[in-house]
Amino acid sequence: MNKQLSIIVPTHNNAFYLDKMLFSFTKQKRTSFEYEILVINNNSNDSTNQVVQKYQSKLPMQLIQENREGLLFGRHTGLKNAKSENLAFLDDDVITDENWLFEVITAFEKYPDYELFASKVLPQFETKPPSWFSSYWKPKKTKNIVEEVSVINLGNKKIEVSPYYVFGCNFLVRKNTLLKCRGFHPDGFPKDKIMFRGDGESHVSTCLMNQKKKALYIPKIIVFHQVRESRMTYEYMIHRAYLQGITDSYTDIRSSAEKNNRKIRAVIQIVKWIKGNISFNVLKRKQYRAYREGYVAHQKTVQDDEQIRQWVLKKDYL
Repeated sequence: MNKQLSIIVPTHNNAFYLDKMLFSFTKQKRTSFEYEILVINNNSNDSTNQVVQKYQSKLPMQLIQENREGLLFGRHTGLKNAKSENLAFLDDDVITDENWLFEVITAFEKYPDYELFASKVLPQFETKPPSWFSSYWKPKKTKNIVEEVSVINLGNKKIEVSPYYVFGCNFLVRKNTLLKCRGFHPDGFPKDKIMFRGDGESHVSTCLMNQKKKALYIPKIIVFHQVRESRMTYEYMIHRAYLQGITDSYTDIRSSAEKNNRKIRAVIQIVKWIKGNISFNVLKRKQYRAYREGYVAHQKTVQDDEQIRQWVLKKDYL
């Protein structure tokens, strides 16, 4: 029987947060739907399997092993095993709102003309954020986007938005759409394979943008992203900028048209960086430097390494 929704959760050595995420599904208010949760164990060596087993009697859940490390492989294994035409790719460190299941299934069924849905992704801070972090997340503002920690709030009205506003930690897409776009591009990889990373779900967003399509933002779809103390540090923010440099290099190599778009976005971002307090500007300068280092390092690696060059230029990764 086809399901109304397939929830795909790739995970690698993150049992503590996975436990919290699965627990949130036991607190859903409305569950009279045909749905499935596919937990993709992406070569973990922690207690991931035991955590999943704890919830298998409480949730319609399946554990699938994928020994190739990398978010790309976990996502595609989930895609190939999904029994629904409606897909929700969740990071293993989000917590779902109690109405998440109802709102997601309602969106897919009520708005058949949309292929991608954006949502609120609100922060759940493990510790009080440092003072400089307020330059990123401003809780009193109606609209907030902090890509570095994957949180987004576009307000309380349902609106059409760019597909780029659909964040990977709660990526809601129709299966047929994802297959037409030939799946995801590479994303997170282990440190020793960092130059294999790419533009992940942004490829799917670009695919829809090229077709002049919009996503639908539904504010009642809410997940909470657990923001760890280690991610509210200068070191983490700078490292994220380095990774973004690799990502943008990957995209630019594959598409000269997208390169022009990214240059425009980079100029806008630099203008934003000029504003704010002195401490914030110091961090932004370090981020920009790290971004350039990541970009240049990836460009050189692709030039010198035949294996990575072939990987970057693959037609697709399904």
